[in-house]
Amino acid sequence: MRNENLVTRIHVTDDQGNVVGEREVVTYAGLLNQAHKEGLKRIEASITQLPTPENGMTALATAKVTMENGVFVDAGDASPDNVNVNAVPHIVRVALTRAKARALRDAVNVGVISLEELAEDFEGHVKPAGADSTKATESSDAAKPMTASQRSYLVKLLSNRGMTEDEALQHVKDELSVDDLAEVTSKTASELIKRLSAKDRRSKRVAR
Repeated sequence: MRNENLVTRIHVTDDQGNVVGEREVVTYAGLLNQAHKEGLKRIEASITQLPTPENGMTALATAKVTMENGVFVDAGDASPDNVNVNAVPHIVRVALTRAKARALRDAVNVGVISLEELAEDFEGHVKPAGADSTKATESSDAAKPMTASQRSYLVKLLSNRGMTEDEALQHVKDELSVDDLAEVTSKTASELIKRLSAKDRRSKRVAR
């Protein structure tokens, strides 16, 4: 895949703000900037369906990106079911942005989904991986146990280091100084995920 430098990693969090995984994405701004570098001539976008109660308030859009090496066309949609609640009043604009992002991804040869498209096919909340993704919660929330998703993701991270599932779970216990995983809170698991993810990224940079 060309233009891998456009790709960034984000944390996926649950409703309490606890990290449960990561995902690679690109941004519309990054795609647009790269397209200009590679000979962008024109971007055309139009709405093909306005949101109405009859169609579930779904807006449809198409976009055409003209580059020096060809023309790239794609479509995008937006509805209250696949946008952030704060974006609901701006469904038409979101549909246009998604259509343009998809066409730009083809134009600059990036197969990774854009952040602007993410809500369409991924359930969860996202925050930049370099940011603090733990919300300020009341003491009762801080004591919530580690979720099944967090447990699975920790096993996945450690399996990448050659550990079996049993070895990974024991490593989590040792790392957190607990005798039973039931003692691990969601907040603590979230913090461990961030530490392990950061260590893996540093290792990859050194390997290069």
